[in-house]
Amino acid sequence: MYLIKPFYKYFFLLHILLYFTPQLGSNRINFSINIVIMQDNERKFSEIIGRVIKNLRQNNPKKYVIFCDENCIADSTLNNIESGLRSPKLYTIARIVKALGLSFKEFGEILDKELSDEIFKASD
Repeated sequence: MYLIKPFYKYFFLLHILLYFTPQLGSNRINFSINIVIMQDNERKFSEIIGRVIKNLRQNNPKKYVIFCDENCIADSTLNNIESGLRSPKLYTIARIVKALGLSFKEFGEILDKELSDEIFKASD
């Protein structure tokens, strides 16, 4: 079972569900809360991936625009990933990791050090 720390974040969603769909039972509302929490964990995961990629890229001597151009990565895509605004596709991560001169194993080990077990907890 999830412990909802800042409940006010989810109050708006609950209010909309109750207002627009008053016929829904509690099971449907609980399911919706789980979806919001899952999306929140996915957002946290994307932020961590972005932070790791940004830290690795900043150790690269190439400038941001040159790094993107030479590796056929749109600078807006990389910016959104590094900012945690976008959940990157596996193919995009593969291109970035290769451009950084790392293997997936090396990237995975670095990423694993940053990840918290809380992100992967399932609801009861």
